[in-house]
This record gives sequence, C-alpha cells and structure tokens, in this order.
Amino acid sequence: MKFILLVPAIILAMLFSENPVTAQQINRQPKKMFRFYEDNDYINLRLKGTDEAYTNGTRLDLFYEKNRNTFFFLNKWMPLAGKNAINTYGWGIMQSMYTPEDITKTEPDPLDFPYAGVLFITHSIHSSNAVKKYSFNTELQMGIIGPLSLAKESQIAIHKLIKYKRPMGWDHQLPTDLALNINFSAEKQLWQQGKWFEIIGGTQLNAGTLLNSFSTYSIMRIGKMNPYFNGYISRYSSPQETNREAGHQWQAFILLKPRVDYIHRNSLVNGGLFNGRRDKLIKQAVKSNEPGIAIPEGRILAFDYGFSLTCDNTSISVIQKVESSTIHGAPQHEVGNISLYKTW
Repeated sequence: MKFILLVPAIILAMLFSENPVTAQQINRQPKKMFRFYEDNDYINLRLKGTDEAYTNGTRLDLFYEKNRNTFFFLNKWMPLAGKNAINTYGWGIMQSMYTPEDITKTEPDPLDFPYAGVLFITHSIHSSNAVKKYSFNTELQMGIIGPLSLAKESQIAIHKLIKYKRPMGWDHQLPTDLALNINFSAEKQLWQQGKWFEIIGGTQLNAGTLLNSFSTYSIMRIGKMNPYFNGYISRYSSPQETNREAGHQWQAFILLKPRVDYIHRNSLVNGGLFNGRRDKLIKQAVKSNEPGIAIPEGRILAFDYGFSLTCDNTSISVIQKVESSTIHGAPQHEVGNISLYKTW
C-alpha cells in the first residue's frame, strides 16, 4: 500500500501553502472547520505497516460553532458544558473495515477477523467550558453494516490502483445489519503547567448496535498550543492574537494518550445484532476451550502517541495507535492516523 507514503507529502504541501488573509479575517477566531480523517494500519511511524484487523477508516467532517442551541430535535438531549459553553456542532460520514491477516484466501480463517465493513453518517455536539476546564462530546452514528457499506468495492479499487494484492474473501463478509450508536465522552483538566503542558482525564461510553464499550484515558499535551477547553475548533486554528504584523501563527505539540477499553460487543467482530450473529458460536468456543471461531478480548490496553502542527488556519495531526490483542491469540495491532484540518 505504497500510496499511503504519499499522503504526508501531499498534506504537508497543503499545510505550508499560502493562505490569502483579508482585513476582515484578521483577529477573527474561526467558526467553521473541515476535517479529513484517515485511519490505516499501513500508516506506521516505525515503518512496519500491516494490512489486517481494523485496517482502514476514512472520515469527512464539517464542524461549526453557534452562539445558541439550535432547534434541531437531535440536539435537545445532547448535554452541554454549562450556560456559557462553547458549542461545536458537526456532521460527518465514515467508512470502516476489518479484514483477516491473509487476504489472499478465498475462504477466510474462522479463527481470524472476519471481513466486515460499515458506512455511517454522524451528528455531534462538542461542548467546552473554558472557565471550569471540562467538556462533553456526544455523537450519534447512523448507518449500515455489510455489503451496502461498499467496503468491498473500496478496498478492491484501492488495491487495484496501487497494484497491491487483491483481497479475495469479501464474498464472506458479515451480512447486512443496522449500525446505530450513541457515543458520549467527558473530559476534565487535571493539571496544567504554564501554557506548554497539560494533563486531561477522560471517559467514554459507546452504546448501540455497532459498539458497546467503556473507556478511560488520560491526555498529555506538550508544546505550544491553544488551551484545550477553548472550543474544539481552536485546537486546530491560529491563536486568537493573530495579526498581519505577527506573520504566520503556529501551534506545535506532542500528544500522549494511554487508554483502557472494556469491550462488551463489537459488531464488526461479533457479527451484527440482528443478522449473522456469531455470539452463540463464540460462547460455545469459550465454554469448550476449543475455539472454532475468533474470540474477542474483553479488555484492551492501548497507547496513542503523535504530534499536531498548525500554521495559521491549516493543521495536520499524525497519531500512532497501539493496541493489545483484540481477539484471542492475535498479536498487538497498530493503526496510524493522519488528519487534516482547515478552519475559516
């Protein structure tokens, strides 16, 4: 998957390209943001990419700030971080896929990950309290698992384009099912040293037909950066004191994020909630101690690390996600992420 190696060069070219600045834009904090988000296990800071397990996730998002809550009915039950919170609304679309280790087999190994894809749209509210240093993030995911996710067509097309080996087992992918999830996270600043170092604690709960899990984590940021709770968009845009005389404005910081995930059910591993469920076979395999099917692990230890770089209103982040085995007997897995942000 050599095309992945071209992505950093393309994004860096966009990052350092000149942005025309008008008089009206000076000293105005951006209120909108576009994000391109790419997970891929071939993106690897240690140059040891793979093509298995959670192998790809591509996402496009549009975020925007509003001074008051909208009348849109989905927003009514999403919690806000206080009366004077900075609220960022978002809409997005994402496609994710899982594949086994050996994609050249027409009959996938039942002890490995299944072929599975999902396509869903998202609606979210990120609400930050800049005074009390905490935030809430609520996201609703609505979509479909199975052939209609177009994961098969996406992976085959990309592999053909880059002349990489063709995945042969997609005819055995998990069948069509519903993907409907609510994800909620809460974060609070635990410690801060000046403007260059901070520690945030967080928890996340995912519930629905796609993923049921609970996570606890901490975030450490080190470098030159806007305050974490000054709104979601400000993390990826120029500082508020931007002016023409100051020239280009920068943010640059390292991010470290240890995490523990407790997974009750992942439909891209266990099978969908309504069709193609593998739960009964998994329970039988656990009981008999003679697995004939991949057994998901209930607890996953993870560590994310990387950096974020912002020039004026363009930002890039590169994150490496390292996880312990997600199915019994499998090795740890690494997935890299490259995200590009453009604010205005």
